[in-house]
Amino acid sequence: MIVPSRLSKRVRILIFVAALLIIPAIFLPIWTITLVAPQYPQGIKMSIYANKLTEYNPETGMTINTPRLINGLNHYIGMHEIRPNEFKEFRWLPYAILAFSVLALVSAVVGRGLFATLGWILFILFAVFMIGDFYRWLYEYGHNLNPQAAIKIDPYMPPAIGWKQLANFKVISLPGSGSILMFFAAVLGPIILWLESRQKKLS
Repeated sequence: MIVPSRLSKRVRILIFVAALLIIPAIFLPIWTITLVAPQYPQGIKMSIYANKLTEYNPETGMTINTPRLINGLNHYIGMHEIRPNEFKEFRWLPYAILAFSVLALVSAVVGRGLFATLGWILFILFAVFMIGDFYRWLYEYGHNLNPQAAIKIDPYMPPAIGWKQLANFKVISLPGSGSILMFFAAVLGPIILWLESRQKKLS
């Protein structure tokens, strides 16, 4: 694919749309982890945002900013308590997402193909880094278990995406609406550049 030196108005509008898709990810859930069991058929849902965690308790119907119920259950199997203040990512992740949105907006204004391509590559590298970071946290929580726990289980890797069975709990991990929007923004990048390079070849 040949990267055009100057982007057309159509492509610059599409890049602007991609920028708008990224912005809501600052406020929407990035990922959700739900624990479903016979005693919790509706599921206990933990939502991971760019700067916080929330837990929905089906017993009370309330959403709180500390995963108390999940921490209580994790205590029995010796899993480390989930403490939002331990996630340093919460301090800079909203600014990183905002920066990529601003970068896309600048790309739309500048209208240079190379600038837009470099911005998209950086965005993909950022996404790969965050996925790897998520895997790291899941691994540490599932493998650094307290040997004095009341219930002994083998080291356990919670699913990054999909579901796994843990005792009588089904653990379901899925992208949140924020990640879905950023995925569409990422996919939009190569599509619009391909359309532009194709148009340049035909003209």
